[in-house]
Amino acid sequence: MNVKSLEQITYTDFAGAVNGQFRVQVDAQSSVSLKLAGVTPLRISSGGTPPAASYENFTLNFIGPVDALLAQKVYRFESTALGHFDLFIVPASVSPASVEYQATFHRLQKTD
Repeated sequence: MNVKSLEQITYTDFAGAVNGQFRVQVDAQSSVSLKLAGVTPLRISSGGTPPAASYENFTLNFIGPVDALLAQKVYRFESTALGHFDLFIVPASVSPASVEYQATFHRLQKTD
């Protein structure tokens, strides 16, 4: 499976992977499975007066098992649909049944 930078993965790619499973490498010997539960709607913001850059903003929401709480940091994610990539996640909430993690994007919008 190929390694990608987050610049190569688009909002549309993530939105198409909702409800998909991601293997998250915890350390050299262990991994945890997280489900991409949702992606917030894409927002485009301007950096100021024209011709200022535009930025895309969205958040990924993952759900994982409560017995494998992950610390806030960068992890290697793997998905059959998106390949391997590194992503910074933050635990957002914990319930008796699961943990929710978030990854927020605020990046320059590509002008293809």
